[in-house]
Amino acid sequence: MMTPRARTSHSGPLVDFEFLWELLDQAPEYIFAVEPDGTLVYVNRFLRAQIGRRWSDLAGRNIADLFPNDHANRMLGNLSKVKQSATPLLITGPVSVRGRALQLETLLVPILDEQRVVVRIFGYSRDISERLATERELAEKQRLVADIFENPLIGIIVVDRATRVELLSRGTIELLDLDAREMPVAGRPLAELLPHPLRESFESLFHSALKSDSRSERIVQLENVRGDGQKWRRFQFYQVNDAHVVLTITDVSEQKRFERELQGSEQRYRRLSEAALEGILLHEDGLVVDANQTLCDMIGVPHAELVGKGGFRYIDKESIDTIRRAMELRSEAPYEARLVRGDGTRFWAELRGRSYEYDGRQIRVVAIRDISERKKLEADLLRAQKLESIGVLAGGIAHDFNNLLAGIMGHLSLLRHELPGESGAHLR
Repeated sequence: MMTPRARTSHSGPLVDFEFLWELLDQAPEYIFAVEPDGTLVYVNRFLRAQIGRRWSDLAGRNIADLFPNDHANRMLGNLSKVKQSATPLLITGPVSVRGRALQLETLLVPILDEQRVVVRIFGYSRDISERLATERELAEKQRLVADIFENPLIGIIVVDRATRVELLSRGTIELLDLDAREMPVAGRPLAELLPHPLRESFESLFHSALKSDSRSERIVQLENVRGDGQKWRRFQFYQVNDAHVVLTITDVSEQKRFERELQGSEQRYRRLSEAALEGILLHEDGLVVDANQTLCDMIGVPHAELVGKGGFRYIDKESIDTIRRAMELRSEAPYEARLVRGDGTRFWAELRGRSYEYDGRQIRVVAIRDISERKKLEADLLRAQKLESIGVLAGGIAHDFNNLLAGIMGHLSLLRHELPGESGAHLR
């Protein structure tokens, strides 16, 4: 490989280039040296491997031949700036290397002779693609944190181990009804910002968060100064590092309202189901979710023994297919099935079900009515109808037989008149 000393016509460079090239050949970076006009003097082993070229192919060629046209023109322009200013230049920009898009940071350093004339330009490039990606990711996270701290729906307070406030979000002011005129609050004790119901217990929550990796939390009802409905806040403490704990505050007023409504709805459902004359069963694919007392009394099984267990054991084997078919078809039409009580006795029941989704689960509600008495009456009626049919049949047969006998008796009477009065046949 031709060395710079062999190529230069100057009285002598100020640097031992041959030793320098041998040293830089070991570096895992893009390193090159050119004449002021861009003629390649040196390309290190790493750069040659990246572009897939030998030094014999590069010696004496212009550096512009290593890059696409747009980057080559920028490089030549930057080399001209370094030559004119005789000062280093740091440039950053995209470049394509064997089909790979890279972001390179290149430092161009002029090598001067004794008259401070640029005799060589040394180039050092490194791939900063990952660094730029990391910087973009970091900037995005910083924007995200800034957005979170500006979000009025989330309260965030960062405190040190002495419970002094270091950072406070805009949402904290909104959620705790703080006076914005008293801000900033950096350095103030956390207890001064908390609602009265939490001030007595917050230290135990705070120290609980310090002792473990888990969070500690409490839901508190605020004093409603504005009179715009009940206000509930969830306070959660997290230890983020050895020196700081984060307190998050969220509005759970709607959740509390829904919980009260749900509780009231469940109580109303319970009262209605207990007042119902029919048995009410809620199940999920045969697993009993709930049942009213009427059904428990009907099959003779306690509520605790019924809920959470399979309901098919209370169905007669001959009726299981009927019930499964109704479940698969999500049928709402009434049908009859034979059920089994806890003591093993069988009885007939009329079932009518409806399927619906609750909390992501497919629940089926079934109304069950004991029709044992109706079945008994139906059987008695059928028996009476059979007896009546037999009576009608017997009456019809007797009537037909009487008709036959009447004909016979009529003929006998005629014969008797035709015979002589003292006839032996008449006497017989």
